[in-house]
Amino acid sequence: MSGDELAYLQTFFSRGFVFKLVSQVLVKVLPRAVLVAFTVLFLLTLLSRLGFPAPLGGVVVYSESMEPSIRRWDLALFVGVEPSVGDVVVYSLTPSFYVVHRYVGDHPYGSGIITKGDANPAPDPFVVSRKMLRGVVTHVVQREVWLPLLAYAVAVALIEVSRARIVGASSAMTYSTIIVFVLMVYGLTQPIPQTMQVELPVVHLSRVELNAETCILTVSYVGALQITDAELYVDGVRVEASINATQIKATIPRELAWRIGERGWTSVQVVAQLNHVGKLTGNYTIKVYPKPLSVAASNGSLIIKNPNGFPVAVNITFKYAYGVGERWRQTSTQIVVEGGESVLVDPPEGCRYAYAEVKYVLAGGERWAQVTVRY
Repeated sequence: MSGDELAYLQTFFSRGFVFKLVSQVLVKVLPRAVLVAFTVLFLLTLLSRLGFPAPLGGVVVYSESMEPSIRRWDLALFVGVEPSVGDVVVYSLTPSFYVVHRYVGDHPYGSGIITKGDANPAPDPFVVSRKMLRGVVTHVVQREVWLPLLAYAVAVALIEVSRARIVGASSAMTYSTIIVFVLMVYGLTQPIPQTMQVELPVVHLSRVELNAETCILTVSYVGALQITDAELYVDGVRVEASINATQIKATIPRELAWRIGERGWTSVQVVAQLNHVGKLTGNYTIKVYPKPLSVAASNGSLIIKNPNGFPVAVNITFKYAYGVGERWRQTSTQIVVEGGESVLVDPPEGCRYAYAEVKYVLAGGERWAQVTVRY
């Protein structure tokens, strides 16, 4: 190295050029670069929150549900790509409510996915549809890095504002940057659901039964999802259904219930619409257990009572005589006893002695009863 070159280097360092250069980078360039980077990140995240496709976004994790891979106050950066099982995804329950959890599997019904926090004991109770997904987490900026860096950038900006003698365009830009930063911090630090005990997001059709007394078909279900609509088909015939928090109910029409009561069983098909998931179909064959008719005599008449909710066809045969030593005669008739009603049947007029044989079909078998009506 020549003498002139050595002299130039001595002059360079003696004048503090290196110190000035580093100072300019730390005081001027770095704070502005940090604020610009976070502002761009905020704007992209805002687009994602509003439902527009964004290539990049960020969210501050506000709970311990993803520890140890992602800690509380870490900054998760995500990109808008299609996730795979095992990825950490970001999804939105509302435009201002983001969740950072791991994609652990596909939902058994429909196109939703199952997510879970690494530190949580069970999957999330939410059915995450594809429309709710915002992206896949690709990088995590540790809280020890981004918080001090951002605090330093803001502090330098505040110092510049306090030293400004003339409030002009540069000061206005500085104030605007600070305001954008405050909005950015608010947008990025939305709360994340805390650890909770939840069920797997499925629906179990736990019980299907037909009450013979009321002719009401009840389908009971349990699970973390809600059935929002349902169709019931009984013997292939659609019946109107109502839904509450745990049951689907339908009243079986008269003619259909009559046929089921005589046979003693029926086929039931359930087509249920689940929240955010799709349809759940179940096919069942259920038995019906109707009560036998009550047959009795009162004041010389035959009384038949039907305790069930559907009609029953009854064959009645009277054997009667008009007096002592008279020839016994016989007559038959058929009646229909409606559900929940009683029928009074008189033997032939003028007879002194009479007894009745009552036959009917119920639950696939013939039932009969014999009653002395007059004696």
